Amino acid sequence: MCRTGCIEKNHDSYGECLRDGVPSIHGETTSKVNKGLNDYAYARSLGLQPATSSPEDSLKTLRRAGA
Repeated sequence: MCRTGCIEKNHDSYGECLRDGVPSIHGETTSKVNKGLNDYAYARSLGLQPATSSPEDSLKTLRRAGA
């Protein structure tokens, strides 16, 4: 019994299908996401409020403040 989005459709159980289909992020993508969140967290720790948590807004706010 597989989930609706399963490509293989040959798992013995629904749980096995779920475990096999778990999405994950590896490598460069993870570091880019973490870098963006770290910039936001750093700006907030300085008492700054970026417009959003996006890396672009965080860097723009940090540059404007001279940090």
